[in-house]
Amino acid sequence: MFRLYIPAKREFMHLDTILTFIDRRRILTMPFLWDRPDVYARIAVRAKQQCEKLSFAYHGPDPQSFAKSTRLEVWTRAGLEKRYDDEMRGLEEYGMIEHARTVTVAGSSASYPSLEEHAVEALREQWNDGANVVAVGPGQVIAYSCNDRTIRALEGAGVEVLSIHGSELVRGRGGARCMSMPLLREA
Repeated sequence: MFRLYIPAKREFMHLDTILTFIDRRRILTMPFLWDRPDVYARIAVRAKQQCEKLSFAYHGPDPQSFAKSTRLEVWTRAGLEKRYDDEMRGLEEYGMIEHARTVTVAGSSASYPSLEEHAVEALREQWNDGANVVAVGPGQVIAYSCNDRTIRALEGAGVEVLSIHGSELVRGRGGARCMSMPLLREA
């Protein structure tokens, strides 16, 4: 059994909001969350400073909470088998994913002037469930059309995207995967 510990933040309600399988051993996930949480901490610090400068109350995440790393634990009936601070490496070692084929929300970091700008755009798309797509077949997903950068990244990676408007679903804070019924897929 795998246990993946993620930040206890509203922004990351559950695993589907930050990581979804899009193909066999291939995922769509938030950039930097697993290997560079300091990027998110820096964004939170700047947002808090801006609020203070403008005399507004800051209601965002505590910057220190992002400094706490996520982790992956692998359990067997005998107990804890192995712990990983680098979850992607752990999932790759167990054959669950191919990290080199990972697609990130809002596209590649090469498209942005800085890591922080990429993370901010990813957070914007994540607010509308950018990582929360439903795989209807290998390399074929349903996604909300408002997450255009993520859709372009998926298509650029060879994933077929069936986009839906979904504005009423987004208002209910539900992603395409969370708001779908269980699907029976052929083997």
